[in-house]
Amino acid sequence: MLKEELRAAKPSVFELKSSCIPWDTNYNRHETPYEHAIIATGWDSLTQSFICTDSWYGCEGEKVSIEEWIGERIPVTTFTVIGKELVPDVRGLLSKSLNHFERGSGASDPFSAMRKLAEDIRSMDLKAEFNGYRPLLPPYGPPISNHLYTISNNRKKFSVYLDYLSEQDWHGKNALKEIAIDFKILAEKWKIITGMFYKAFCNGAEESGLLKRISLKVQETADLEEQLYKLLTGVLQYAPHVTRQKPVLRPVLRSCETFELAPWFNNTAFGSLNGGHQADFTGTGEFFLSEDIPEDRGIQVGMVEFLFPEVDGFKPDNLSCRGQKIPVHVENPIVGFLSFLGCGEWGCPFESLIVHYEDMDSEQLPVKVTDWEATKPMFSESAAYSGRCAKNENGVIQPLNHKVFIYAYHFELTKRKKIQCIELPDCPNLHLFALSAGYELSQRNFRR
Repeated sequence: MLKEELRAAKPSVFELKSSCIPWDTNYNRHETPYEHAIIATGWDSLTQSFICTDSWYGCEGEKVSIEEWIGERIPVTTFTVIGKELVPDVRGLLSKSLNHFERGSGASDPFSAMRKLAEDIRSMDLKAEFNGYRPLLPPYGPPISNHLYTISNNRKKFSVYLDYLSEQDWHGKNALKEIAIDFKILAEKWKIITGMFYKAFCNGAEESGLLKRISLKVQETADLEEQLYKLLTGVLQYAPHVTRQKPVLRPVLRSCETFELAPWFNNTAFGSLNGGHQADFTGTGEFFLSEDIPEDRGIQVGMVEFLFPEVDGFKPDNLSCRGQKIPVHVENPIVGFLSFLGCGEWGCPFESLIVHYEDMDSEQLPVKVTDWEATKPMFSESAAYSGRCAKNENGVIQPLNHKVFIYAYHFELTKRKKIQCIELPDCPNLHLFALSAGYELSQRNFRR
């Protein structure tokens, strides 16, 4: 019946277990309770597969074999295309969206409520919050992580909504496009906060200062929410021209120097399928497979060379950012740019590095990093490493179906001075694997 509907150009939405969707991170993990809604847009008789679009993973043209459906009861909703899509009233739709934020005032407005949540988190009893709940991913876990997951999910949906509106012929579409990207980043910030709670839940121990750190992140994110609300209000009133996006940095340099990060490593990301190691990249059992690491530690990305960490599954091989100050000792003291290999987990971190110079001056570098499990880079960066991953489930190693990535990031330094140290953000979900310094950087094609 579904095939007949698709032949009649009627797309259908169906809910399938995540373990049955090949591009889902829970594929083949049949013990998981998660379900996922996807859109079937066609049928491939040659492969006996449905052709699907998945707005959550941002993919289209993916195929789900009918064999994945055997024995499953699948709820299906079929749509009929009744005509050409009406031109949306962008101003009216935006005004309606903003009315949601304007219903409250004073202590009852949404931003004050978020800041109140930040205050409440400082005195939260984690053990009481987690008591009685199984260590499952949101929305099946403890209430606080489920609530934060819902906030993240809603911001991601709103980002897609704004992106759709930005494609309409409207005087504020350029600014709206930029704000849509900001909301996507905002969703990742809430996701990272969710991950911090979930890790505390899975590890079964309250980390010293954890609640204070989470509280500060909620406060910062609430401030960003309010800034984006004001930007949207400005788009309606004045349609500002926003130009925050810049081309991706492709360094042109004469020389490059790798920096030894190993003394600062505090996390073990790589482990073997054979087990018997201490790898736990995410704090919830997932790790990179050491079987896929390159033979040569020297990795070239464009004109920048990196020194890939030595891995054995027992000693740390990457740096989880917790506000450390890393002294920089390089041969040439006047550095033109910094590059690092890194990735996020439990979301795409959007943080800042601070470069401190010996004359007490400093500069701040905004850092946007893609999640290791993302199907494509979020910020147009280059992948330096791709491989498989697995999860340690109570001592049993379970290979996971999807690829994972480590990316290269480049930052031009505007102040040509001698560096004293680099101050990392307090974001344990942001991981660095290698650091390089470069000289004689071309002034063309940089991104900040």
